Amino acid sequence: MDFPLKSYAIQIERSSYLHPYNLNLVFVGIDYDNRPRENFAAELRKLYAKLNDDAKQKAVIFFPIQAIEHWLIFLQRKVENPALTKTITDDTENTKRADAKRMVYGKKYADRKEIVTKLVQEFDVEWLCTQSVSFRAFYNRISEVLAS
Repeated sequence: MDFPLKSYAIQIERSSYLHPYNLNLVFVGIDYDNRPRENFAAELRKLYAKLNDDAKQKAVIFFPIQAIEHWLIFLQRKVENPALTKTITDDTENTKRADAKRMVYGKKYADRKEIVTKLVQEFDVEWLCTQSVSFRAFYNRISEVLAS
C-alpha cells in the first residue's frame, strides 16, 4: 500500500488489525497534554484494549509531547553535569507544559532541533530509565515488543 505518511498513521490508529500493513512494530503517539495525569494509565489500558492480540504485541502507544520535554529536562541536567549519578528526586515529571518548554528551549524557543540534537548526542538510556518513570515505562514497552 502506498499511503502518504500522515494518512498511513491515521489508518493504523483506526485499525485494530495491523496485518494488512505488514508491520512488525508500530508506534502510536497521542497528544495527552491538558488531560488529567491521574487518568494516564487507565487511558493507555483502554487504547490497548481496542487492539486485537496480534496488534497488542506490535504496538507501542504513548502520549509524547509533555513527557518528551520532561525527558529532555533530565538529559539537559546530565549534559550540564556529566558526573551526575544520583537520582534526581525533584518533581520534574509534574512540571507544567509551558514551564517545561521554557526550561528546555528558553524563553524565545530557540531552534528546537539544534537543542534536542545536542541533548541526545550522548543519550544514556539506562540513566534516563532511573530518572524518569514515564521514560522507563516507554522503554520497557518498546523492549517487550521487540522481544516478542
